[in-house]
Amino acid sequence: MLKFNLSLKLVIGYSLMAVLLIICGLAGYIASNKLSAVSDFLANEARYTVHGALQTSNGVRRQIQVMEDILAGRITQNIDEALDSAKNHTSQAYQQMIDAGLIPDAQLTQMNAAQQAFIDALNPLMEANKDYQNGYYLMISNADDLKNLLNSINNLANRIIVERETNRDTDEAANSQQTEE
Repeated sequence: MLKFNLSLKLVIGYSLMAVLLIICGLAGYIASNKLSAVSDFLANEARYTVHGALQTSNGVRRQIQVMEDILAGRITQNIDEALDSAKNHTSQAYQQMIDAGLIPDAQLTQMNAAQQAFIDALNPLMEANKDYQNGYYLMISNADDLKNLLNSINNLANRIIVERETNRDTDEAANSQQTEE
């Protein structure tokens, strides 16, 4: 067996400890860099993507709510302004989600197609609502005209009845004078 003196044993022991310490330090440094990269990813791209997705979803819900309010008659003025506000909110959130760069192109294509289909569905709905509103106001106008016409016919009929009653009294008086003669 080899006999090592005490100083050589100490040098070898401390050298092994230094090598282990360097290996542990490097492992810790690499792990902290990876953790830093993951936390940067979570704090930036992932957060912006999730935030954009949630805001886009809320924007679509807001557009649907505005359309329901328009169709129910709760919003009668500034219709285009209310709908444009909801559309702009949705577009900004959608763009934030896209700018984060995490969504694959295939999903972006699907999302763009779905968004376009939603917009394409809104336009005929808005046109149908405008046609309905125009027809409704025309019907109300015609109903008012009919009401005014019926009131004037009623007034004319009342005048004719009053004239006949008045003429009957004078005719009866004239008839009674003729029979006396």
